[in-house]
Amino acid sequence: MTADEVAGLQTLAIERFAAQSLHWINLVSGVFFSNHARRFDRDGRADQLLLGNLRHVRQLLAEIGLSDDDVCHDLLARIIFVQFLFDRKDVDGNPALTASKLARLHAEGVLSKPHAGFDSILSSYTDAYALFEWLNERFNGDLFPGKGDTPQARAKGWAAEKRIVNKRHLSLLADFIRGNVDMPSGQHCLWPKYSFDVIPLEFISSIYETFVDERAADGGVFYTPPHLVDFVLDKVLPWDGLEWDLKVLDPSCGSGIFLVKVFQRLVHRWRQANPGQAVRAELLRRLLERNLIGVDIDPHAVRVACFSLYLAMCDEIEPRHYWTQVVFPNMRNRRLLCSDFFAEDSPAINTRTGAQGYDLVVGNAPWGEDLVTPLARAWAHADERSWTVANKDIGGLFLAKAAHLLKPTGRVAMIQSASAFLFNTSVKSCEFRKQLFQTHRVEQVVNLAALRFDVFKRKSHTTKTSVSPSCIVVLSPGGPAWNDRISYVSPKRLKPLTDEFTIVVEPQDCRTLSVHEALNDPLIWTLLMWGSPRDRALIKRLVEYPTISNPGESIEVLTRQGFIYGDRTRPQPDLDGRPFFDQTTFPDGSLMHLDTDRLVPARNLRVHSKDSTNFAAFEWPQLILKKGLQKGHARFQSRLAQSNNQAAAVFNDNYVSIHGPKAFLEAACLTVNSLLAVYFLKLTSGRIAAYRPAALKNELLDIPIPYPLPRQTEEAKNYEDIDEAVYRAFALKDAEQVLVEDLCELALAEFQEKKGRTKVSDQRTDEPAPSDTNLHDYCTYFMRVLKAGFGADKAVSATVFCTPDDKPLPYQMVSIELGRSSVPSVVSRKMTTLALLNELERLDLQDGKDTGDRLGIYTKRVVRLYDASHGVPIIIIVKPNVHRYWTRSTALNDADEASLDLFRMQQQDDTARVIQ
Repeated sequence: MTADEVAGLQTLAIERFAAQSLHWINLVSGVFFSNHARRFDRDGRADQLLLGNLRHVRQLLAEIGLSDDDVCHDLLARIIFVQFLFDRKDVDGNPALTASKLARLHAEGVLSKPHAGFDSILSSYTDAYALFEWLNERFNGDLFPGKGDTPQARAKGWAAEKRIVNKRHLSLLADFIRGNVDMPSGQHCLWPKYSFDVIPLEFISSIYETFVDERAADGGVFYTPPHLVDFVLDKVLPWDGLEWDLKVLDPSCGSGIFLVKVFQRLVHRWRQANPGQAVRAELLRRLLERNLIGVDIDPHAVRVACFSLYLAMCDEIEPRHYWTQVVFPNMRNRRLLCSDFFAEDSPAINTRTGAQGYDLVVGNAPWGEDLVTPLARAWAHADERSWTVANKDIGGLFLAKAAHLLKPTGRVAMIQSASAFLFNTSVKSCEFRKQLFQTHRVEQVVNLAALRFDVFKRKSHTTKTSVSPSCIVVLSPGGPAWNDRISYVSPKRLKPLTDEFTIVVEPQDCRTLSVHEALNDPLIWTLLMWGSPRDRALIKRLVEYPTISNPGESIEVLTRQGFIYGDRTRPQPDLDGRPFFDQTTFPDGSLMHLDTDRLVPARNLRVHSKDSTNFAAFEWPQLILKKGLQKGHARFQSRLAQSNNQAAAVFNDNYVSIHGPKAFLEAACLTVNSLLAVYFLKLTSGRIAAYRPAALKNELLDIPIPYPLPRQTEEAKNYEDIDEAVYRAFALKDAEQVLVEDLCELALAEFQEKKGRTKVSDQRTDEPAPSDTNLHDYCTYFMRVLKAGFGADKAVSATVFCTPDDKPLPYQMVSIELGRSSVPSVVSRKMTTLALLNELERLDLQDGKDTGDRLGIYTKRVVRLYDASHGVPIIIIVKPNVHRYWTRSTALNDADEASLDLFRMQQQDDTARVIQ
């Protein structure tokens, strides 16, 4: 081989290395999934398409007389289970039900003739039920109707089903299995091509969603996605534990997805605790009979949960052993209870006896206004209990009762409404939180509100999408200790996604708060959702200013929401002739004034009866506030009424009228129109922070007002003037202005994407990469904090690493060098893609050259490490190449944390790098 050929091979190897490395980084960073989103569409998956097929067959069965839901659902579950036996293969590739097995059943007289497959058996009504009865004898359980201790009792159960199911029904199912049923979409039936070897849990959950949610009167049934269940269980039942003999309760089990995943984890833990031993069916049956309890008020949900657990049991056993080892336990009305969780008639959920003592209570209980049941209300107020019920919401009471059922060492991990549990500041909601935090030890709250369009996302035309913000609460019994800290995690929506089924928690998403703060500061959850300690300090200063709702002792301000008017209302002749403003937005022109002389006069207004009195707030001088944000600008709007006749306007309930001293109203108008109002409400309004871009009246009235404010309104001609005037009025420092502007920039992107309460675009646009200016500003502000903490005379410089290519890497890297200065202080170092990949690889392997342990740069997404190997202490920061990771405010917060790290190193005389 010539030298040129050798060089060519080396170049090819380098190119392959670079390509493979770049592909790996694209994969773990989410760029790959973003670029191929259509290929990973969950609704295009085979199990979801088959679900649509099943839905159509269910409808056809009803049309030909099978209208009994219980029998129909049991029959369909049984069909899926039998097909599972035909498809589920052992280590030798043989299914549990084979052609030879069918031949033996014919030879033994169970089947009247030889059959080639399941569709053939279903074509014979007699043989189909003969097979079902034979399987019932082998498996027992609740998949078959032939129950009872005597042959007569079992025959009675079969006879009851046969009176409902006829030959036409089974013939239709036979055609369905062959693929001969015409689908309404024009597609072919998927059944013949679908392998039931492994049935996805999400498919079983979808069956529950389809069969249960269609009958739900309030449309409020939403299944819990498997990846969210895993996320919850990781907190209280991680895979790597050894304890397996645990008693677990799901008080609202639905399709049984929590119970199935708990079952799988308990089996895995048994294997770890008993290495080398085979899992036998007796153990699996024991776990189902002794360790798991599920409760649901819907009997159809209990049926699906039972089916799910049977499949989970089979999944743990070699198919060759099905006929000798597997006997399903009877679960319904024993371990799976059809009951209101707050009924006290079952020993499994009776809080009076205290006999149960669960190790874990997990699940996704129902929540929402007006869902509390009479039994739940009675339980909340029984005996010595006096739990507050806020907004007639049942969700929090599930937490309260679950905690009563725990062992002293037990734990609860349940999904709750973030709106009710975190953001509602009503008196009753605050009372409930205080009771819970004082009575029990809340260990962690995971706020999923920022992911509300993703966590429960489904895009099927027949299913609903829950967009209500949710959270996860982890608690244990007994009151908190005085020094307890509560972990508060608020993961954000990532663009690009690592993948659609992963909830990524980054360092900046994690905060802690004291129990005292949880008890006494109702705004703490909203503030820490988006804000940093710097934001918290600024908000603490701002809330000391006057507000419209609390202007001060010497100022009288009247407020009133606009009118609700329509047909079924009372006429208000006193309003005739008043300037009438009935638009959804303020007219173009002035940002500070609304000329009421140009408005049409009101005529024959009919105002809702509850609005028919007290018009004092609609007087001159007048300030008009709009409750929603202005489209395109993501700002709140307010206008001072301007009139030669001093005529105040009347308007609809999209607005709020404020009457008070003119100077105070001018100051309020300026502040409401500024970025500071968006910033303040983003950090104090749970509705704005997580739900929808419209504030409640009381939230608008709590915006801080820098009063007095002499004649600033006359100088404000545009938004930049307004912001500058407000910054001066509040005496904001540069770093505080940066906090306001950066958060509002992110808020603008969020509000534009959400598009309202329940209607949201399915298109996810990736966030832009940071510009060179963004990266240089990040470094500048980072260095400014270091100098403020360690001395302005300290030598500090920064390097931004970048590629000369048009397509940069998914990750961006910068370094801050301590003890070395440069002119300019921030320089860009262009490196080839390969060189930068090599540098990232070198950093990733720095944990130990001998062991090869990695720092996890590619998987942790956000990494900060300290390196003194070159003689100069260097802070190296690696983060996704996305703008929001490289803002000026992020630099301030990152530098605060780095300064603390450096201070600790200085105290310990430790120059080893620290990773986050």
